[in-house]
Amino acid sequence: MTTFGSAGGSILRGIGPGSIRPTARNQGAQGLYKLYWARNSGALGPQILLEEAGIPHEIVPVDFRVGDNKKPEYLAINPIGYIPSLECADGSIVYEAAAIMMFLAEEQGLDGLVPPPGHERRGLFLRSLFFMSGTIQYLYHIFYNPDRYSPDPADAPKLKDQALASLRERWSLVDAQLRDNGPYMLGDADSMLDIYMLMLVTWFPPRDSLLTANPALRKCFELTAARPVVHKLLIEHEIAESA
Repeated sequence: MTTFGSAGGSILRGIGPGSIRPTARNQGAQGLYKLYWARNSGALGPQILLEEAGIPHEIVPVDFRVGDNKKPEYLAINPIGYIPSLECADGSIVYEAAAIMMFLAEEQGLDGLVPPPGHERRGLFLRSLFFMSGTIQYLYHIFYNPDRYSPDPADAPKLKDQALASLRERWSLVDAQLRDNGPYMLGDADSMLDIYMLMLVTWFPPRDSLLTANPALRKCFELTAARPVVHKLLIEHEIAESA
């Protein structure tokens, strides 16, 4: 288990005029969060948010290779055995990467990451977040776990091909949004959406083919990946090479 304090290096700018640069509030009073983590998983997005904002947290590795995620101890935290899960100081649990990120942003007062209710970009934020979490992430689940969608192993190649084709189509819609209203997911200011987008793009096989076909998506991905904390964590998750 690894404990982190402030990592520094965030270049998040906020969601518009008058917004506050993201800085975690009441860190001492909030206590440590525990992030149940696996390399190259949905834990990447929450980990980026925690480290960029300097929120004290503890990394708790969960090793899928030895079935840690199916042990009673972890199933008591996350009944479906997925990664990530976030344990709060009061013992409450949040899981699903998008939910963890939005929870942390609002709980810690990271005003530049999530447009508040009433903000002109709130609708665009929610639409984009739920599109990526409910549609794009679901398609990855089919692609990487075709056996869960058909009992016949012979169906796996077709399921994977269909999921990959649908992923290409859905990412092209994100690219169109960025082309018309970029360079970030909310326009001229980065937000939680860009972190979540980056995490999901890293799961596409092969990633470069996706980015080559979608230049606006590539620009947003590269702007986000270039941030010092993000680049460090991409290396840690074995997604990028060190310089």
